[in-house]
Amino acid sequence: MSCAAALALSGCRGGDERPDYDPAAPADPGLVVARVDHSPLAFTMKTRRGERLDPVQTWQEDNCSLVGSGFRTATDTVLLGIQVVPDDCKPGNEPGNARHGHYRSLDDAAAIFGADAAAIFGADAAAIFGADAIHVDRTNTALGPADLFTQAYYECTNSCRHYREPVAIIELTAPADARYHNLMVYSPYGRLTTKQLMGYLKLLGTP
Repeated sequence: MSCAAALALSGCRGGDERPDYDPAAPADPGLVVARVDHSPLAFTMKTRRGERLDPVQTWQEDNCSLVGSGFRTATDTVLLGIQVVPDDCKPGNEPGNARHGHYRSLDDAAAIFGADAAAIFGADAAAIFGADAIHVDRTNTALGPADLFTQAYYECTNSCRHYREPVAIIELTAPADARYHNLMVYSPYGRLTTKQLMGYLKLLGTP
């Protein structure tokens, strides 16, 4: 059994860092708008003093050209990875060792974990990812509708550490580049819960 598959069945959780506020709460008058406009990645995000978005980077993963940024707290903790995934990108290997996946839809996530994609939306979801490791949610964002789930993630050198990471796949209603219709947002090492990630999605806006 792979590290990721073992985690999905174990119910263990990695990462203990949590933000000290609820992004879904009434608007903070101290919020300012940060902007990323680097096609194909284009969005805005409401941030507080000291928080910032990382410079945009481009990299290759499983023959996919990914473009992304990160969101950091005032203490320099990376809470979010934000990346656009090209339409012609195929699912790669399971997440682990600095690879957090690249998904265009829940179908891609199911392909990674060797599951029937249709079952994700039904009662069989727990059998796919483990009873305590998956809860699929849908929500609307300013950028488009989003599906959220929890993925297994591992890092192994001499020993392995396991995490569960919340992931959101946003279907962009107005993509900056016609070759990139999906934005993936995740919290590395499970620093946020799925509910908290959903709150951060409300801070995203159109450029």
